Amino acid sequence: MTIEINTHNSTCAVFVDDRKYESPLDQVRVTTDEATRMSVLEIAGRRQLISEPDAEHLIGAGAEDARFNLLKDD
Repeated sequence: MTIEINTHNSTCAVFVDDRKYESPLDQVRVTTDEATRMSVLEIAGRRQLISEPDAEHLIGAGAEDARFNLLKDD
């Protein structure tokens, strides 16, 4: 998987299995997958597990940060 961020056009593109998913950054969302405890990129109707550095990079570029903490405080 490859992630491309175009800050001039404020768009993001993800290439998965030779298919391109593209969206404006303000419509891209990074959330959390409870089962895998990983960040998930939601783009153009697609959900894709991503690394934390990729999540931080996307959020810094303008994607919505909808991640949540899975640990409970005692």
